[in-house]
Amino acid sequence: MTLIWLMLAMLASIEIEGTKIPNYYTYTGYTLVTQLSVTNCTTNITSQINKAWTGDASILAIEIPKTNANLPHVSCHSDSVMGNVPQFTIYQNDNDPVTGYADRQRIEMKVFEPSPASYKAVNNTDYIYSWWFQLDKSLIAADGFFHIFQIKAVGMNVDDSPLFTFTLTVKDGLQFRVRRDDHITTDTYPMVPLSSVLGKWTQAYVESSFQEGNSLGYFRVMLKDLTGNLLYSGKVNNDNWWNQASFYRPKWGLYRKISATFQKNDTENFQNVQIWKRNF
Repeated sequence: MTLIWLMLAMLASIEIEGTKIPNYYTYTGYTLVTQLSVTNCTTNITSQINKAWTGDASILAIEIPKTNANLPHVSCHSDSVMGNVPQFTIYQNDNDPVTGYADRQRIEMKVFEPSPASYKAVNNTDYIYSWWFQLDKSLIAADGFFHIFQIKAVGMNVDDSPLFTFTLTVKDGLQFRVRRDDHITTDTYPMVPLSSVLGKWTQAYVESSFQEGNSLGYFRVMLKDLTGNLLYSGKVNNDNWWNQASFYRPKWGLYRKISATFQKNDTENFQNVQIWKRNF
């Protein structure tokens, strides 16, 4: 089956300070199942995020550090280009509220078990994840892992390693990583130097075909800047269905290994985060 990646039509745009920001799209053969598009800071920002990923504003869909409880980890930020946007802040001595491991830190929003079924990728389904992100302009990538997007499997005794990530590295800048079906090998694909994305709004697309078999499943990845210029485009085939998985889910945020040398407070802003599901 031929899967179409091209954006066919722009339905609306935001124009701020003379810059047209693409905001809503349609993809042929796909249905928009949910979207985080913030327009105001009056409504609690955490509730807006919860609503987007679980359908219920009261169900927490953000993994927030337990440390620095007196400081804002999730806030509504006024941006000169995108208007009001969600901002995540991870502090120098934050913890990982999920694993409890002392060597890492995390703040991520996610699709998970309470989320509607259409948000979760199951076998023989295709999804597009598209979003705008802006990383702290002074962010420093250390030698350990530093993920800003993950696709992970959920299931009994399933491999806890992510199937796919966007990862910040010192050597290769922003790269994506793909976990192979041997569950041992992870291949890396450099996309752009960090200087291309730090402090700059970047649009990301990840088309994922969740199929079993190296010749059937794949990831198609694209990055664009504010003017619509293509920064990166690539496709990788992979076995994208692990037998013990119940479903796959996306996560956005900051998840990094602690580095005593480079550790600092960092932020990430988001806008118009979308999940599209292919119609079969």
